[in-house]
Amino acid sequence: MQNLEEQLNVRIISLLFLRYPSIGFQGILRLSSDYIYRPFSMNPISFIFDAASDHSSILVSILNVFLFVPLKPFLAANRLQPKWWFIIAGFAAVELFQFILNAGSFDLGDIVLYFAGYLAGCGILKLYLNKADKVHTNELPIILDQQDV
Repeated sequence: MQNLEEQLNVRIISLLFLRYPSIGFQGILRLSSDYIYRPFSMNPISFIFDAASDHSSILVSILNVFLFVPLKPFLAANRLQPKWWFIIAGFAAVELFQFILNAGSFDLGDIVLYFAGYLAGCGILKLYLNKADKVHTNELPIILDQQDV
C-alpha cells in the first residue's frame, strides 16, 4: 500500500511540472506595453522595481515563485538531494538559456524568486514529513545496542 501511495505522489508532482510551459508562456508575454527590456539585470531585487513600474510583472513574479515550489518534493520523491549551490546554478542556467535563445533576459531577480519557490517547497515538504512522522509515533522505537553504535 505504501508503494502505491509513493507512486501516486510522484505522479501528482510530475503533473505539476507539466504546467511549466503554460506558466513560462504567460511570463514571456507581458500584459503591459510599459515593460522595459533589459538583456542583463544583475539586481537581485529587480522584481520589486519591475512591480512598481509595471503591474503585470507582479503576476510574473508570483508565477516565478510558484513555478519551483514542487521542485524539492519532486527531487525528494526521486531520492535526489542536490546541494543548494547546484540548485542555484541550475536556475542560473535557465536564465542564461532564456537569454541565449532570445526568449527573455538574464535576470538575477528571477533567480532569487526561483530559489524562494524552492525554499517554500522545502518548507512544505518538511511540514508534510513531520505530519507523516507524527502519524507513525505509535510504533515502537528502534533501540540500538552498544555494539551497533
